[in-house]
Amino acid sequence: MTIKQLSSVLREKTFIDSTTTCLQVLSYFKQGGTHLAIVTKVVTSESSDPYLKKIGLITLEDIIEEILDAEIEDEFEGEGKEERRLQKE
Repeated sequence: MTIKQLSSVLREKTFIDSTTTCLQVLSYFKQGGTHLAIVTKVVTSESSDPYLKKIGLITLEDIIEEILDAEIEDEFEGEGKEERRLQKE
């Protein structure tokens, strides 16, 4: 596959600030175009200029799981997802 072919399937990156609410992100996702966003936050320090730090990803599935307060599993997901979630808590 050439770079030109690859670039035809790539999409623009979507960035969401860490202070954005789930309902705001859901509204953005409903507008179409993407169901995935990179979560960022502004990092400031006295010794350098502020910069955006990537802190994670959020998907439409993540938001639906929060609304339903339940895990959504499909045939491609194994037990590892729940285990990773428990390790974070």
